[in-house]
Amino acid sequence: MKFTRVVMSIILLVAVFFGASSTSAQSKTFKDVDASFWGYEAIQWGIEQNIVKGYDDDTFRPDRIVSEEEFIVLLVRAFGITVSPLENQRWSAPYYIVARQHNLPVLSTYIAPINRQNVAEIIVGTRGVNFMGNDAIAYMLNKGLSKGKSSATVEGYEGQGMLTRAEAVAFIKNVLDKTGSKTMGVRPQEKSPNFLLTQTEELQITNPKAIEALHQTIRYFNDGLKQTGLDSSYYAGFETLTFTENLYNGDSNSKVYNTSKSVKDSSSVKFVYSLTITTNAQSGEIDRVSVWVHDQERVKDIVLSTIYALMQDAEKSKQFYEKSQFSSSIDSELKASENKSISATEGPYKATYFLMKIREVSKGGPSTSVHTFEMKKV
Repeated sequence: MKFTRVVMSIILLVAVFFGASSTSAQSKTFKDVDASFWGYEAIQWGIEQNIVKGYDDDTFRPDRIVSEEEFIVLLVRAFGITVSPLENQRWSAPYYIVARQHNLPVLSTYIAPINRQNVAEIIVGTRGVNFMGNDAIAYMLNKGLSKGKSSATVEGYEGQGMLTRAEAVAFIKNVLDKTGSKTMGVRPQEKSPNFLLTQTEELQITNPKAIEALHQTIRYFNDGLKQTGLDSSYYAGFETLTFTENLYNGDSNSKVYNTSKSVKDSSSVKFVYSLTITTNAQSGEIDRVSVWVHDQERVKDIVLSTIYALMQDAEKSKQFYEKSQFSSSIDSELKASENKSISATEGPYKATYFLMKIREVSKGGPSTSVHTFEMKKV
């Protein structure tokens, strides 16, 4: 009998918190939530959407702390995702399955209270980006998904504080209001680039396909570096990409992303290359990949990797590199004293290598070689 009472108590608690989801509900007045309460509008929205409901004593208890599984269930229901109970599994199991399918960073702590930082990490995941800790909080604040607890700052957000019922509903309502869609995004496996923390909303959502295209291009570029024998210290970092609206002749259809790499040896830090990737604003496809290489010893490796980044076929990339004679051309250009360029075309791809001799400090000083290589679709 005691076990039965405990089970019934849990069922009643869950029913009180979430309510039914199959029929529309009317707005309701609660004794502890009047119209002046900061979360009044969000709570009424949650009631009307059948996401949450009040208690039998006509209270909502907005300050009651929410557990992780309560928040996950609330989140999944708010996105309009329907689940079915699973036999012999915890009542929240099907909701956790949805969360994991979208790669949301759930801790599976179930009845343990969820803190505000964990909530930020999960919510930004539903936006199709991957940020953790203070970065997730900064994203929430910059995108208007939260105004913080005591102030609209990372500190004022109070990430280690617990989440209340009122806050849980308000957080989720803000996300849906901002996106205008009930489509839950899939959180990437890799950390998202830092420019997304401050990028304007309009630029970020222009074409989400571009983000995956950037991921893939950098993976191929790094794989090319690996095949040439360079270690991971030379790899480009997706999270370090910076964004420029457009770069080439004021072309508003270009979205340009850049990252640079310096490598530390035993005595100093040496600048190696700057990688620029250009996407088409409409299709999200990669139009152009270019590098600016300062390290003469690595020019050939980086040029070959740049070809591979766009062609994304190791054998074809190598054939194009050898057929165009970029390798021998680079050797000869290194010995030249003047600026020269070489171009080659293969199907829809055009590549151009350009060597610049830059005089340092003064006209009488030593010169340094700067190598620029561009691979684009024509």
